[in-house]
Amino acid sequence: MIKQIKLSAAIIIFINAIIILLSYLKILSGSQFKSLIFACIISIINYIIFLFLFHKSVKEENKKFIKINLGGMAFRIILVLALIFLTLKFLKVDKYEFIFALLIWYILLMIFEINIIRLEKTVKNSLK
Repeated sequence: MIKQIKLSAAIIIFINAIIILLSYLKILSGSQFKSLIFACIISIINYIIFLFLFHKSVKEENKKFIKINLGGMAFRIILVLALIFLTLKFLKVDKYEFIFALLIWYILLMIFEINIIRLEKTVKNSLK
């Protein structure tokens, strides 16, 4: 699990470094830069909540594991929708770029979530 978290952190830092570099070189406008960064922040908040709930539930029995993670998923979806609404309503971002960037970040971090669950459950099942 730690290896997957380090890999995801490295990829996030690398992509954000590229975004900052492109903004510094004036390839990205200020609106585009804000759209990409806010999408990244929202996705990272979602990912951090996942990591917290997963770490809390990984040693539990299967029923409790599923309840914590499915309940957490419902909470995370509501939180992400609220943050999207607030970002589009109150911050001056390009809505199409923001939504597209959010989709890309969300899918990328969802891949890491699935791998963490898959690898952790494989290790847990092999110990039985």
